[in-house]
Parts: sequence; C-alpha cells; structure tokens
Amino acid sequence: MSGTLTPRTQRASSDIRSLTLLKTLFMNRDRQLNICLSLNGLLLLLSQPVCALPPPEDIPEERLRSEIIVEARSPVDGRLLTPAEYVQLQAELAVSPPPTVPEEVRDLIFLLRLRRLIRTVIPFF
Repeated sequence: MSGTLTPRTQRASSDIRSLTLLKTLFMNRDRQLNICLSLNGLLLLLSQPVCALPPPEDIPEERLRSEIIVEARSPVDGRLLTPAEYVQLQAELAVSPPPTVPEEVRDLIFLLRLRRLIRTVIPFF
C-alpha cells in the first residue's frame, strides 16, 4: 500500500506541484520587474536634463501675427512686390476678365468628366 497512491494523494501531489510552479513563475516576474525598475532608474540617472523651451532665436507666434507684412508675392509669377505694386496688380486682375476656354475644349472636358463618372459606376466600361 505504501507504493500506490490514492486518487486523493495524487490530487494533493499535483496541487503541490502546481503551487510550486506558480510560486516560481511569480518569483521570476518579481525579479523581472525589479530588473526593469533598476534599469529605468539607471537610465534616469545617466540621462541629461532636457529643456522644453523653444530656441531663443525662434520668434513667438503672437509676435508674428501682429507684424505688418511689407512685401508680397505676385499671384501671377511669384516675384516679390511692394505693397503698392501688389494693390495695383490686384486692381488690374479684378478689372481684366478671366481667360475663356474655347467651346471645343470645354465640350471635351465635359465628356471626359462624364466618362470618369461612368467608369466609377461601371468599372469595365
């Protein structure tokens, strides 16, 4: 009888093995946590202090918003203009009619747009 285990003692034996395994796993987790915390502390000690302020040569946005713009770019060719030249160019552009597209080209553009619309509905067309 001493060589055979009853189901109750087998269950108790497996429970003891399970508890031992869980204890080992938790000890390993605690050890891993301690190592991680130690490494984080070491990195914190070795890291250099960081300043979150912008560089001194950076102009604040509030000041940039309040500055008066004294030069502008031409919407036609992108060259620099003085304020007077910019106002004059804007007046000229307002007076002149927008360029017109020939009727044939306008019809062709319409047909291309219609074709694109049809292709979205019927992809194999």
